[in-house]
Order: sequence, then C-alpha cells, then structure tokens
Amino acid sequence: MQHPNILLLVIDTLRADYLGCYGCPDQLSENIDQIAHSSILFESAYSASNFTAPAFASLFTSLYPAQHGVYDFKIKALPPSPLLELLKSHGYYRKAVVDFGFFKSYLGESFDDMESLTDLTVNWSTEGPLVETQRAIEWLEQHHTEPFFLFLHLSPPHTPYRFPKGYYENMMRSDLFAENAAEFRSHETLGPLFPEPVDDRIPTEQIDRYNQCSRELGRIAVDGNHASFVKYLYSVEVKVVDDLVGAVVNTLRTLGVLDNTIVSLSSDHGEELWDHGSFSHGASAMYNEVIRTPWILSVPGQDETAGVVDENVSHVNILPTIIDLAGIEMPDEYLGRSVRGHVEASKGLSGADEKPLPPVYCETARLISVVDGDYKLITPNQRTSFRSRKERIRYRLGRIKQRFTGSERRALELYDLRADPGEKRNLAKERRAVAECLLSLIRDYHAGRGPAIEAARDLTKEEEDRIKKELEGLGYH
Repeated sequence: MQHPNILLLVIDTLRADYLGCYGCPDQLSENIDQIAHSSILFESAYSASNFTAPAFASLFTSLYPAQHGVYDFKIKALPPSPLLELLKSHGYYRKAVVDFGFFKSYLGESFDDMESLTDLTVNWSTEGPLVETQRAIEWLEQHHTEPFFLFLHLSPPHTPYRFPKGYYENMMRSDLFAENAAEFRSHETLGPLFPEPVDDRIPTEQIDRYNQCSRELGRIAVDGNHASFVKYLYSVEVKVVDDLVGAVVNTLRTLGVLDNTIVSLSSDHGEELWDHGSFSHGASAMYNEVIRTPWILSVPGQDETAGVVDENVSHVNILPTIIDLAGIEMPDEYLGRSVRGHVEASKGLSGADEKPLPPVYCETARLISVVDGDYKLITPNQRTSFRSRKERIRYRLGRIKQRFTGSERRALELYDLRADPGEKRNLAKERRAVAECLLSLIRDYHAGRGPAIEAARDLTKEEEDRIKKELEGLGYH
C-alpha cells in the first residue's frame, strides 16, 4: 500500500488568535489561511505543557509529562519514539530540520537524520529562519520521490524577534512606530529595539544589539503603548513565519507531491502578551493564550471543503491521528488516540465514528490544568510519581523555594471558557461542585500516570553545556 507523505510543521510560540483562520483581522497569515481553507481546523487544540521541552516530548511520544518525565531542559535523552518507529517500519524516511541542537539530545534517536541550524555558520540576525527553511526545501527537492516524514520546527515568533532583511525596514515604517518613535527610543530597554537605518538598510551590528535587548522583554514593566509595539513586533514575526510556511508548501506543490502529503501545522505553545499582566510562556503561564494552539490538518484524498472540529483535543492526539489517516494501524497502548472520526465528521463523511473525547491536561512541574467541556481548572501540581529519587528531591526543593519566595500558587482557578474565553472571572468559589469535579479528574490523572518509559541515557556534560548556551541565546537564564 502506498502511504502518503507527512509534513509536520511546528511553529514555536505561535498563538492561534494571530492567524486569520482563527479570527485575526490583521492579514498576517495569508499562506497558513490558504492551507486552512481546504483543511480541518481544530478550534480547541491544547498543548500538553506550556513550553518547548515537555511539549515536544508529548507530541512525539503521545504521552503526558507525568508519563514521559520531561518537565524542563535538564533531561535525559528519550528513547526512540514508538510512533516514529512505526512509521519507519512502513517505509518512511524520518527527517527533521530544527533550529536548535537541543532537539538532537532528547529526540535525535527518533529520526533517521536530524539537521540543526546551530550546526551551521549562520548570521542568526538576518538569515536564521530563511536558511533553515531553505535546507528543508533542498532536502524535499532531493528526496520527494521516496515516502517521507519531515518534521520542520520554525522558531519565529519566539523571542528574540529576529527579522530577515526587509522586515526590519517594514517594521520601522509602521504607523504605530511613527506615532510613538520618540517615546520608544527613550525607553531604557525598548529603545535599542529600534535600530537607525543607514541608506534605508539596518546595519548588522544594530540588528545584533536589537536581538540582545529583545531577550529582556519579559523582564520589564511596560505601559500600553510599549506593549502595543511589542505585540506589533510579534505580529511581524507571524508574517515572517507565514512566508516561510508558504515557501515550503509551494515547494511540495511544484514538486507534484502536495496532493499525496498530509500537512499538519501546529505550535508547541503560545505566548502571553500581557493578557494576564505579563509577557511570557512557561513558569506560571497556564492561560489559553499560552496553552491553546492552532492545529490545521490537510489530508489528501478528502474533498477541498474546510472542516472544523470544535471538541477539545490534545497534542497527544496529533501523531496518532496523522498515522491513522496515513492508513497505518495504531496499537492500543498509546495514551493519545486518533481523532480521525471527528476529522471525517467535520467533512460531513457518512459513517464517521465520533467517539467521546477525554478531558485534556496541560502540566508543568509547578502547575496543572484540565479542560473538560466548557470548563477549565488551574491548580498547583501535586505530583505523586517520579522517575528517580533525585527527581523527587528536586521537585520538593522547588516547592519549598516557591513557598519561601512567595511564588507558590495556591488558589484554584476555574473558568467557563464559553462565557469567558479571556479567563478573567475566576468561578472557583461560586461553582465549587464543578471545581471539585475537575479536581477529581486531576487526581485520577495522577493515579493513572506513572512513568511509562525510561530515558535512554543521561546527557553528557558537552550536551548540557551546548543546551545551556543555546537557551541563553533564546533568552532563558
């Protein structure tokens, strides 16, 4: 049987509500919207965590963090993903093109070849995303005649906001910048974000300074105008990554393989842009601007009308669904299961089997949330299962530190997402019965989520040092 190719596009830090197909009016995502026009759009797709490492571990293992054990970048290397091993057994060549080398440390064993941009000599300020995309395109041009699974991870719109040449100049010409230029330039941290053009171009050394300062965005207090401009920078990054997505999809079209390729587009998490008072993801960011993501799925052989799945789905469902739609039988032992029946029902196909979907969870070492129907609960994470004594001690020391520093989050938060999609009104005290019901789901989650896999090996000191350096480049300290 000839199975379709698979393109797995994951865009770092992309919020669903900055895409036109999810209701954004700003025309930032022409190419992504074109894909969505004839695809299945998942209205309520949730990441399994609120930042990169655990989110990708869940995506590729179809397990929640309590099972795969990845909560941060201080991780062991995961063994080969059974899901990707299944693809290999059906003749797929598994290729990954990623921006940072830390992917090699904990996901590299799941691919036949993983290419990291950090292995190349690249001017990150102006060329990084373009080079990464071009490498993926060149690989497709050389290997499109064989069944492939291509994972492409694109870093925009993650900070620091690095724009390819041409986008900086467009940024400087914005009405928002023109109206507030003097105020922006006088700001201690935001000022260096606005380089001075020389002959209508931005010198590389100024762009490098811009990148350094943009790492500090999450650590500064800003007023309304400053926040508006940072949001504008984010929107420019969305436009950048939309152009990159368009280039990859157009390559598939030119090569004549788009009609035989499943295209999945999602993000690992979103970004809080002061929606709840801060600029961040990870840490205590558990609201929907961070954990609700786009998921757009294009399936060859189905009619070109768009379909919409309204039910809550998790990233642990993504690969099982893709594999099922590729015509490969999925074993029963995976936590994440295929939502193919809901995909087919969204297209109006007769006989679609829409089995009820379970609640979806999002977990970090500090917090856990559950979404069931219209309700969402956020609460401190009372972990009960640990991979090792060292991990248990580290978790408990972290909790003690939170108590002493006052950063521990004790209050329950309950939201009715249908009536209050912005999560502004905490209903935990008003609807105690609902909160207790969702708390019982979290207790059940912990009771049935012991470690399911063992890490293959500890990271070497060289790998740890490289990951630390790369994370510092992303603004993590």
